[in-house]
Amino acid sequence: MAQKEEHSNMPAQLLKYWTEGAGAAKLHWGVPGDFDTCLAVVGKYVPAAMVKGMCANLHRHATGGWPGHAPGLEESLTKAREKRG
Repeated sequence: MAQKEEHSNMPAQLLKYWTEGAGAAKLHWGVPGDFDTCLAVVGKYVPAAMVKGMCANLHRHATGGWPGHAPGLEESLTKAREKRG
């Protein structure tokens, strides 16, 4: 599920392609290894110096979380800390 729209320097058509369209189907957002898949696939079209940042931003738009953080992880961690007092 894509998160609420926020600013992106990427053209809207490309953002939609990689986060919701046919590109998203290639990247399998939300499953383990999705970031590495993005690096491999998007890396064919984007300079090496840019691909990690681009994939991190695409991941956030597509899943609502940064790579390495499952959706809802931050909220769960905050609640656990509050319970500990």
